[in-house]
Amino acid sequence: MSNSNTTNEPTMNATTRYPVGTILRSTWGYNMTINSFFQVVGTTAKGIKVRAINSAKNGSQFGKERPIKDSFDPHCVITKGETRTIVLQKKGREVSPSIGKHWLSVASEDHDYSYNYMD
Repeated sequence: MSNSNTTNEPTMNATTRYPVGTILRSTWGYNMTINSFFQVVGTTAKGIKVRAINSAKNGSQFGKERPIKDSFDPHCVITKGETRTIVLQKKGREVSPSIGKHWLSVASEDHDYSYNYMD
């Protein structure tokens, strides 16, 4: 008798796990903390569609920032302003979205995230 929970397939589909409107965040930078924020704008059978969104910062070179839902960023260096379709991938035991080497995690429009553009 086999256990159906031992499969490598995700236990939740993209629509359930990342519904339209969900905000995602990637933190990157070699010796800086740079945040990129994305919003789920659609789902597919195996993934999600995202667009980069702007954030409100309380400083210039370092401080806190908060993503702005529905404020799409045409100048994002990761997506170049385009809508990207992302196939969900296994990351350890979790199923997570990524754009290239940038893993994305769920973020909140009610939370401030630290950034630092200084080296």
